[in-house]
Amino acid sequence: MPLLKHLKTSGQVNKYSSVTTFLISDSLQRKRIQKWNTFWTSEKKARVLTTVQLEIKKLKFSDVVLKNFESLIAKEYTVADADTMGAIRVIFFDDYIIKKDNAVTVITLVNIDPSRKAAVYEQFRKTSAKTFDRQMLANLFVEYVNADFNFIVLFTAILVFISLLISYGRIELTLITFVPMFITWIWILGIMALIGIRFNIVNVMV
Repeated sequence: MPLLKHLKTSGQVNKYSSVTTFLISDSLQRKRIQKWNTFWTSEKKARVLTTVQLEIKKLKFSDVVLKNFESLIAKEYTVADADTMGAIRVIFFDDYIIKKDNAVTVITLVNIDPSRKAAVYEQFRKTSAKTFDRQMLANLFVEYVNADFNFIVLFTAILVFISLLISYGRIELTLITFVPMFITWIWILGIMALIGIRFNIVNVMV
């Protein structure tokens, strides 16, 4: 992704990991193969192989090393077909590519300093990419819970009241049991307000 490369070069991003580094398009494959073939001329191959052969003898390496290296630079590379790329994707990158409803989502992991997070988010707002992190997901979850907090409290209170009424079978006993619970809840809210304890994902669930 060009934006990530720019952010990495400018130091706003420490590092990033993307499947696009490995799963490249056919056109890019052809471009890189052409660049490889242009670089490895016959003269360069012969010169490098001669140098490698001399160094292998000095270091007493096996001749298999020379054969493997020679086959590497002498091989005629072609564009990988869809089956080959598909197998690589399934084995190594299936967790980072999500297909749903004729749409494809590619996940890229980015490592940044917390102090630069706001600036990086601002850069991505100008693109079609969706950005999120674990802290943002936790904050969104807390916001959703807080938004429905009154409903949760009311629903829980009604559920407890009905359960007590069914258990005791009498409204008087139900009220005697339920009222102390209700007063305790008021005390908890008051103590939290006095001490300055805010609702978070833990105490909301409790």
